[in-house]
Amino acid sequence: MIKEIIDVVKHSQHILLAAHVSPDGDAMGALVGMANICSFLEIPYTVLVEQVPEEYAFITQNICIKDQFEGVYDTVISLDCGDVARLGKYRAYFERAKTTINIDHHETNNGFAKYNYVKKDASSTCELIFNIIELAQIPLTQSIVQAIYTGLVTDTGGFMHSCTQPSTHIAVAKLLTVPFDFSTIYYKLIHQKTEKTIGLQSMAVSHLTKLCDGKVFLSYITEKDLEAYQASREDASSIVTYIKNIIGCEVAVFIYPSKEVGSYKISLRSNAPYNVAEFAAHFNGGGHIRAAGATIEGTLEAVVEKVKDHLKF
Repeated sequence: MIKEIIDVVKHSQHILLAAHVSPDGDAMGALVGMANICSFLEIPYTVLVEQVPEEYAFITQNICIKDQFEGVYDTVISLDCGDVARLGKYRAYFERAKTTINIDHHETNNGFAKYNYVKKDASSTCELIFNIIELAQIPLTQSIVQAIYTGLVTDTGGFMHSCTQPSTHIAVAKLLTVPFDFSTIYYKLIHQKTEKTIGLQSMAVSHLTKLCDGKVFLSYITEKDLEAYQASREDASSIVTYIKNIIGCEVAVFIYPSKEVGSYKISLRSNAPYNVAEFAAHFNGGGHIRAAGATIEGTLEAVVEKVKDHLKF
């Protein structure tokens, strides 16, 4: 499949690259990695992102990024997206494209494109992009190694999660043949927190409850909490990991306001054997067995009750 995708890219007139809404480090890394592939092959491309998250802006230098596209294109590549709906407003571009490609590692991916490179046991989408780079014999550059490393670190939780494979470490070893400040990137992605995030963490602790005989730790923050710390939703995105680090926590559940008024995002993390992707599917969400999420409409109180009603861990 990799060879087919490389051939499609080489014969495209203009490629649009899109990832899931609210892109994380793996999504942004995959977008930038794929953009570099297009550049090396001299194929015009446009990366579609509504807003580049501040923490990943350092990998997007010299990359063509727009929030919409009005020109002519023939190919759309979906990256790190479990289903076509997760493309958000960029789904329309995907559905109008002559050729579609889906590169992803989510458990819930059903192969929604014409060409599907989906490996559900891969550490990250960035590892799959690295495989394409190797097979296409594209030279490693600063831009490529920083982007791919960002995705590998992000989706493995700093090489801690069970999705980390021998191939993941081999990829990192090859990336390190190109000098770059990997230690600063690692620290920034895994350890560094803003004052706003620390403030929101304190609020999450104040709302913390234990459920399911102490196996599940659930918490939330409110719109007022965001306003109190002048924080964004992105400042809250890592709090589920903070909760998961509590000794005795097998499943972490974190609920926070979505961008859409009247709805809330739910983020889930778990230890084996608890499958949070299956839980998220109850609310039309998805993800991985150990990391998943969904968006639920309703008031905070109603959403919390809906989640509690479905907790059977």
